[in-house]
Amino acid sequence: MHPTKEAIFKVAINYVKTGMNLEKVSLEKITKEANIGKSTFYGYFSSKDVLVEESYIYLINSYHLRLINNILCNDFKKSLKNQIAIIIAVTKDAKDIMEAILENPYHLSTSNKKIYTAIQNVHYSIKNQMENIFKLGQEEGIISNNI
Repeated sequence: MHPTKEAIFKVAINYVKTGMNLEKVSLEKITKEANIGKSTFYGYFSSKDVLVEESYIYLINSYHLRLINNILCNDFKKSLKNQIAIIIAVTKDAKDIMEAILENPYHLSTSNKKIYTAIQNVHYSIKNQMENIFKLGQEEGIISNNI
């Protein structure tokens, strides 16, 4: 990802994390904090709505990467413990972000299909990750194959 686009995301996400309502934050303020001009902003996003939607997707994808970190090793208990620790850390961060979003909702004029798809991708990846961990437990004889 281009550093300028990432800087814009970080500004928007910081507003969300601090409880600011993005509808009340001007585009001028966002571009100023990202150290860019409006024309540069529009080179990456066609509107503030698109920025907000893509920022949410950026957050979801960053959680996704953390959650599917290759923690699987040859030991069931260690793999399960590592996965649970990652899930707890990501869940805490995501909970804080979701609370901030719900307290100051931004009414997107665009479709939320992209956000839904990103969330579904996380769901399927975690499901597969957990299935692999439990298969390891079955191979080690810790978990019954009758489950």
